[in-house]
Amino acid sequence: MRNQRNLLQRFLDIVICIGIHPDLPLVECRRVKLLNILALLCIPFFLVYPVVNIVQHRYFLASLNIINLASLFLFFAMHKYRFYLSARLIRIGFSITLFTLSGIFYQSGTEYCLVGTLVVTLMVFDNKWLVAGLSILISIVILSILMHPVILPDVEPVVEGRRYATMIISLFFIIVTIVFYKYIQSDYQQEIEKQQHALMAMNKDKEKLFSIVSHDIKSPLLILENMLDMYQTGLLQEKDMVEATGSLRKKVSQLNSTVETLLSWSLLGMNGIQTHPAHFQLLKLVNEVVQFSEFAVHQKNVIINVQVAEDVMIFADRDQLSIVLRNLFSNSLKFSYPGNQVDIFAMNVDGAIVISIKDYGVGIEESVMNKLFGSQQNPAYGTSGERGSGLGLLLCNEFINRNNGSIKVESCVGKGTCFSVHLPAQQSQLAALESVAI
Repeated sequence: MRNQRNLLQRFLDIVICIGIHPDLPLVECRRVKLLNILALLCIPFFLVYPVVNIVQHRYFLASLNIINLASLFLFFAMHKYRFYLSARLIRIGFSITLFTLSGIFYQSGTEYCLVGTLVVTLMVFDNKWLVAGLSILISIVILSILMHPVILPDVEPVVEGRRYATMIISLFFIIVTIVFYKYIQSDYQQEIEKQQHALMAMNKDKEKLFSIVSHDIKSPLLILENMLDMYQTGLLQEKDMVEATGSLRKKVSQLNSTVETLLSWSLLGMNGIQTHPAHFQLLKLVNEVVQFSEFAVHQKNVIINVQVAEDVMIFADRDQLSIVLRNLFSNSLKFSYPGNQVDIFAMNVDGAIVISIKDYGVGIEESVMNKLFGSQQNPAYGTSGERGSGLGLLLCNEFINRNNGSIKVESCVGKGTCFSVHLPAQQSQLAALESVAI
């Protein structure tokens, strides 16, 4: 018995969801489900009524019932192939025509069915001219049935009890339609409120992030402007200017890194970055990352220990992984003491490549480590006064997620930090899909 119930439930779910696909807007999904439910509920009645009408020798009325039943299956087929507007127009057209004929010639009470059709029309169409036209047409038809019934010879109208039954069934359909539509509106309102809260939170996070970035960009530019003004007015001698350029170069280098991270992050927020995963040699990329930060390495006299085999291949977007490794490596340099060592190594763990960047610097407190990949960033100063934007780890986390990977961090205050990036070594089902827009 349970298996039979499960099969029935599965069948009903399939029928109700005919025409539903992920790209369909939320409101349209609900409308399609509503129409599918109403059509499904109509089928038993249109199966019974033809038999009753044949037994009572109302063959024309039975043929109208059979045509209505056929229109329901046509409606489901059109939904399946996503002809939503056409399906609705054809279904309502059949309903108006067949209910009108049945009501005028047999006084069967189908004017109440037309009231239900009018309610559905008002709820499933957005075009005001279409809604107005169909509403006027249905209203005229209802009045015609009530005021000008046609009495044909040898055609016996249906009995009064059957008219009452039709009225009750029509009211039931109207109630179902209104209740479901209220659910649609409530569900849609909740989704809107949820999105509003998410947007408000996102805007607050962006304000905080951009306030951090503005400080990091503004500071070296003001120093450069002041130095040039002092040099131009003679307050700064050439000898002092040469000495100051070293400090200024360091700040401009930090500014360049901040601006690059900011641009990547802003493109990410505007859906401008595309992810194109492919197989490539990891060691070559690691060497490029180290070379990119060569100035900071020499400035702090940090020893770089790379332990990545030449045959290690990885499956990811090369440009995005480059940004991730550069950010993580830059952080390791920033929080390393002069003369320290930074290790970069990779290993194969359960079919995934784990890339680790480990420093032996200041480390991270546990309270800070829990917020590393969140939007509420408060970037700390490095061992030589370096300060980032706070955007780097946000960007790293997003890029790694888009490449079907993950980032883990281990740290001990005063002993250093190790960031580990887990990425697939070979093409997975998810990565085999077409490039994902982010």
